[in-house]
Amino acid sequence: MDVTVSKKLLDQILTEIIAYNGSSATDKFDSLRAVDAKVRELGLVLRNLPGDSNNLINAFEQDNDFQANIVVYG
Repeated sequence: MDVTVSKKLLDQILTEIIAYNGSSATDKFDSLRAVDAKVRELGLVLRNLPGDSNNLINAFEQDNDFQANIVVYG
């Protein structure tokens, strides 16, 4: 995935998860499955970033805030 596509996808995800005031947009997600799907989506984008993104992915997967939503992205 090239840098332009990666940036566009990451910007889209940020728009979906951050409210206008900078807080988490929890009202946009009606279930934990919706949250988990967004976490998986982010993981897929991170895994497909150009270059070596292993350190970023490892930090993402080990972050305590994501422990309830960790999925093996294979």
